[in-house]
Amino acid sequence: MKKLYILFFFTAFAFTANAQITELFISEYPEGSSNNKYIEIYNGTGSTVDLSDYELWRISNGGNWPESTVALTGTLAP
Repeated sequence: MKKLYILFFFTAFAFTANAQITELFISEYPEGSSNNKYIEIYNGTGSTVDLSDYELWRISNGGNWPESTVALTGTLAP
């Protein structure tokens, strides 16, 4: 069973490794002490993305609407 699981993992990874990324995604969100927090946005699309088409939403405790939003500006190179 364990060998099948490992084989499945490597097979699944091989198929996803060649997938084309078409959108931005948040690749890192660390929270330090006090206000030491940041996000890292990854652009794997292969072209520069205009960030004015995106905004960040803060939703806490399983809510379904944003408590606050931040409109992004600028561009993000691949």
